[in-house]
Amino acid sequence: MTSPHPVPGELAALAADLRVARTRALRGASVWNRAPVVLSEVELGGLASRTVHDAPEFIERLESALPALAHHRERPISDTTRVHAAGGWWCELLVLVTLELQRQAGAPPALGRLVLSDPADDRWTVAIGYDEEALGVEAVRLGARIMRDLLRGNDPEIAESLDSLRRRYEQARPARSTRAIIDAAARRGIAVRRRAEDETIQLGLGVTQRRLAGTTTDRTSVIAADAVRDQRLVRRLLDAVGVPVPRSDRARSLADALEIAEELGYPVRITPTAGAAAESDPLPDAEAVRRAWPLTASRDEGVIERIPMGRRLRVLVAGGRVASVEDADPAVSAPVVLHPQNAAVCELAAGAIGLDIAMVEVTTPDASVPFRCNGALVTGLHASPEVPADPASERAAADAIVDALYPDGAATTIPVIAITGTNGKTTTTRLIAHLFRLTGRTVGFTTTDGVYLQEQLLVQGDLTGPFAANVVLSHPETEVAVLETARGGILKSGLGWDACDVAVVMNVTADHLGLRGIDTVEQLAEVKAVIPGAVKTGGYAVLNADDALVYAMRARTAGTIALFSTRAAGENAAVEEHLATGGILARPELVDGRERLVIRQGGRRSDLGAVADIPLTFGGLARFQVENVLAASTAAWVQGVSDELIAAGLQTFVPSSAVTPGRLNIVETTRGRVLLDYAHNAAAITGLLDFVRAMPARRRMALLSAPGDRRDEDLREIGRLAEGLDLAIMKEHPVYRRGRAPGEIARIMADGLRATGTAESRIVTFTEEPDAVAHVMTVMQPGDVVIIIADDTSAVMRQLDPILAGVA
Repeated sequence: MTSPHPVPGELAALAADLRVARTRALRGASVWNRAPVVLSEVELGGLASRTVHDAPEFIERLESALPALAHHRERPISDTTRVHAAGGWWCELLVLVTLELQRQAGAPPALGRLVLSDPADDRWTVAIGYDEEALGVEAVRLGARIMRDLLRGNDPEIAESLDSLRRRYEQARPARSTRAIIDAAARRGIAVRRRAEDETIQLGLGVTQRRLAGTTTDRTSVIAADAVRDQRLVRRLLDAVGVPVPRSDRARSLADALEIAEELGYPVRITPTAGAAAESDPLPDAEAVRRAWPLTASRDEGVIERIPMGRRLRVLVAGGRVASVEDADPAVSAPVVLHPQNAAVCELAAGAIGLDIAMVEVTTPDASVPFRCNGALVTGLHASPEVPADPASERAAADAIVDALYPDGAATTIPVIAITGTNGKTTTTRLIAHLFRLTGRTVGFTTTDGVYLQEQLLVQGDLTGPFAANVVLSHPETEVAVLETARGGILKSGLGWDACDVAVVMNVTADHLGLRGIDTVEQLAEVKAVIPGAVKTGGYAVLNADDALVYAMRARTAGTIALFSTRAAGENAAVEEHLATGGILARPELVDGRERLVIRQGGRRSDLGAVADIPLTFGGLARFQVENVLAASTAAWVQGVSDELIAAGLQTFVPSSAVTPGRLNIVETTRGRVLLDYAHNAAAITGLLDFVRAMPARRRMALLSAPGDRRDEDLREIGRLAEGLDLAIMKEHPVYRRGRAPGEIARIMADGLRATGTAESRIVTFTEEPDAVAHVMTVMQPGDVVIIIADDTSAVMRQLDPILAGVA
């Protein structure tokens, strides 16, 4: 029998059980933090049943190895009972160790927390913030290794480990100049996106973006950068525009060299005219020239150059203006006062070569005196310079570089609109994109169908995560970004972007529950709330006031709240209060007996037209589409799109397989009307069935399906929704079985419908979608209405082609 308080030997035997099984970095905001985190799955094995009371010697060794952890002994990072009653205690220690390792590696403070929704006591997930992804990943693994060593009583080699971690951190960090520019951009509120592949950075988004590699920008002249490799050429070019440069002459023999040196005056240097030989050190007299000549001259030729005397300065010029001045000798700390005429000379030098950012080397007895008065000379000019090392000068230089890239009045970003929710995301995204296109701007948007620029498909696929967002935000033509953002991408990878101008949350209903630790609708709402939580100050959160979970998100955002509601005036008290206090509200309102779409704020009232006249609402019968229209209109309205353009956009957005593929596509056939949709959860299917029940029809039928990763109760609920239909066909698609046996999904849905008392004659099951479609085509008759929940929309449309209206 195992002792409840094991001796150290037993803990040592369990040390190997502590391991980091899987780690992934979440970039951008996530459920766990506004900043990026490393999400690590930790396995504990037998350690899961041990706590601090079982490991006093381990704690002593840990605090001896990392003394800074001692003050955490009585202040845990989590106060949940489960943590201290089971294996969470070890994970809490791992978080603290990892954060301390990152701190000692030189990284700024970061957040760390446990994720308490894991399925077993011996498996946990920790979320740990990071400054550099590589550091975060390595630190958590190193932390686990150190804890294993300490459990075994081994030397964890802290000093050596930290040295390795510091080197890894420095390798992963951008170069000093790049870091300074990133900080300068942040001070101006300009988005920064790093590309680890080529060590470049993107400032701004879409059409406003600028790209840099160090201080080389996307506007640095290749011709100029190539020219400055030859400083002799640079001096000739500068001399031609009146910039004072060192005098020099070509010598074709030692005798020539001595004569030229006497004429120019010592000290001089010899520069080879060709070959790989380096220029000489300063030569103070004729004897030094004689010794250096055979070592430096090329084919008995060389350039003799006068070396000016005085203080050597480095002047950084950015965007045609002096950004900073520093002494070339780091030991000299005296301040530099640069005379305005001298600044103009340095600016002329950079401009003459054609460099947007340049380092001008100057030697002068006194920088506060005009160069022309004291013999000062420009001795060199270089592209891609490092910013000064002095902190104050570094900041000034970096600020000047960013200001040169974005002068006063220049746009630094584009509108970013993010849409999330359980249902309606894709249609709302497409409608918002359509409304903004009418303003004349180029719109990039992401959907479950793919990534688009205007109406051009760039990348096909279910792309609603960070990869797709990056395609849009990094495209140099994007003027407005509209990003459908699904739960899966948020949980798996984070948002991948920092902030949005408008967040739209459609609704939160049961869907994908039981996956990735999301077991309840409330937990799902926490995931969706990441989007309004990412709204920048001055932005807007457009929320569904009829959904309590969505309405509650108003407390999670820094943006101004804009509500939409499909309820009539007076039916939602929260809406009335919001409106009374000057808030933004969109809803249908009755005017002369007709529903009209209205947006209100204070005394302003925008009438965007009759609901029944908006094609997407199908005469007002598709109530879930009214919700989509309200959300999209509000998102455009808060971004300044005019009432007239919004109204026109709602009229010209006509649903079809081309405009809204797989989203309520109505297909007229010779045997009845088909409604094609991609709905795969109870709420979406309920909306479709309500729409069909409101339509005139001889008979109403439906082909229902759902992915196999839905819970059994969810599948049964979908089946129950078909109660009252004349025929319900439960079908599957092999791609979406997701681990279930053929026929299992259809059987469970059918069982749900049977439980309502529906007759067997009204229930049919198929294991393949084409067979189900073929069957309904044989039983359809004119006047029938059929809903097809399509798994493969294109294939279903091809199958219906022979019976399309007008086709023989």
